[in-house]
Amino acid sequence: AGTATSPKFKVPDAGKSKLKFSTYLGINEASTEDNYSVRVYEGTKFLKTIWTKKDGANAMFPGSKILSVSDMKKLNAWYGNPSQSWQLCYQKSVHGASSSTFHSRCNGKGATMTVIKPNTGRVFGGFTNADWGGSSYGSDGGAWLFSLYNNYKSNTKGSTYATYRHSSYGPTYGHGHDLHVNS
Repeated sequence: AGTATSPKFKVPDAGKSKLKFSTYLGINEASTEDNYSVRVYEGTKFLKTIWTKKDGANAMFPGSKILSVSDMKKLNAWYGNPSQSWQLCYQKSVHGASSSTFHSRCNGKGATMTVIKPNTGRVFGGFTNADWGGSSYGSDGGAWLFSLYNNYKSNTKGSTYATYRHSSYGPTYGHGHDLHVNS
């Protein structure tokens, strides 16, 4: 255990972000017993926790400020692995609203789950096995969109157009962009 500090780290102004979203990588480490977190301090003053890994249900989507434990369980059930653990690769409130940052952190990482919470509080998003790298549509017969508010999961229409992977776009699902995040 220890603490790392960085004088270059800037905590985003919480009042400016209107759309919260995170993209997670799929990893199978749900049985780990490690507990750790990343906390932000200004001098000795605690500002916020930006990432936490804990045993149990919270280990499924570590550090999530969007998902409840029941939401985490629902997404993992839809994914097909109730004990799936996800690793955060991009969070708008932490990494900034930049499509290039999203791609630098998530391209080439494997399966991803994008979770979005707009000002309405109605959580929705998408899942894909396809890589986010490239400059065209990505093919993935296993991709799907979801709405936790409506308790709804839907496969994307046509596996050839499961994702759109342009470097100037954030996570984008479906032909005609059924779900598009403009980072």
